Amino acid sequence: MYRFRPTWALSLCPMLSGCGTDPIVCTASFETITAVAVDGAGQPLTEVTVTDTVRRTGAVLNVTANTPSIGPGVTIFSDGFLQTVWASGDEVIVVATAAGRSGSADYRFGSDGCHVRKLAGPDTLVIP
Repeated sequence: MYRFRPTWALSLCPMLSGCGTDPIVCTASFETITAVAVDGAGQPLTEVTVTDTVRRTGAVLNVTANTPSIGPGVTIFSDGFLQTVWASGDEVIVVATAAGRSGSADYRFGSDGCHVRKLAGPDTLVIP
């Protein structure tokens, strides 16, 4: 009679599914993804608010209210929203508003297992 041996099955994990046995070590840094917000003439804008919508789930993320401003540009996504996107990536609509006008762009955000990453999308948000 054959007995199932879980330790044997676990040893197949790296070969069959690509999962590793090495532990993931995440840095304590808080990662943000930024973009430069400009008006229709290409001039930088200040006091920009950002709201994201994850297409897959419809989740609306108030980025400006929930993310500290770090570095140049405006924060468009951060580790604070890591759990809202799949590691392999999700489509996200980023809407930026300034001086009563708004502009949007499509992005793809994912993660490396620790921190968020921009997989696709522009570096500049135009608010005409």
